[in-house]
Amino acid sequence: MLGLYSYCIFGKIRESEELLLGEGIDPAFPVEVIGYKNIGAAVSKVPLSEFGEDALHYNISNNLKWVEDKARRHVLILEQISEQYSVAPLKFCTIFNKRERILKLLAQKYDELSHILERVQGKYEWTVKVFCNEETFIKHVENEKRQILESALEGKPPGITYLLKKKINENVKEASEKELTKRANNIYESLRTYSTDTALEGCLTKGMTGRSERMILNCSLLIPRENVEDFLIKINEANSLENPEGLFVEISGPWPPYSFTLFNLEDDHD
Repeated sequence: MLGLYSYCIFGKIRESEELLLGEGIDPAFPVEVIGYKNIGAAVSKVPLSEFGEDALHYNISNNLKWVEDKARRHVLILEQISEQYSVAPLKFCTIFNKRERILKLLAQKYDELSHILERVQGKYEWTVKVFCNEETFIKHVENEKRQILESALEGKPPGITYLLKKKINENVKEASEKELTKRANNIYESLRTYSTDTALEGCLTKGMTGRSERMILNCSLLIPRENVEDFLIKINEANSLENPEGLFVEISGPWPPYSFTLFNLEDDHD
């Protein structure tokens, strides 16, 4: 038996328009379009012996190579479509049993889907992560405060000088934390001006990133094509300015707008 693997909903198609996207997630079947008015679902047939509920559960739980291969193909197809059309990506391994069910969904959700697709038209998702070498940053804050202190203590009695220096040294860790938060917010605010929408994510631990540096900002930005060049210039400027302090910005993209359009069909498909 066959099911329909669904990649995304996308907009701006015409009745006579055909997409030539080649092989689907199962190479035996091509990617097809199920259209309704000016939106469509990109789908391809898959054997339920591999993609049915029980088989999926087994493969996802026990076969990492299978997951990696299928996820890679899923992303590639989405990227191909997003180069020409507004897309609302669907969750990995969204399977329908019937073509009619997808058509019914497109009709029922047409207004909502049209609004989503219009909102992301001509825009891509970029992820931004800011990392910090804590030792370098603490030294930077310490040096900054020492310079301010030396200027303020010029001509002061030795006893007062000693006590204030001791207090600065005791509070340097707290001051560094406050300064880190301030720097992360400044970077975020400066970059979001290039976007029409943003999504803040929780910072990942060192154990999750596999890095020695600490993550202090993790977000996604929805950026119009015309703003991308200026956005990339700003990233380069941020890195050239922040690196001496132990901060640096990493980006990835452009991606289909996963964080801004993900359409949950769990309650809608059979």
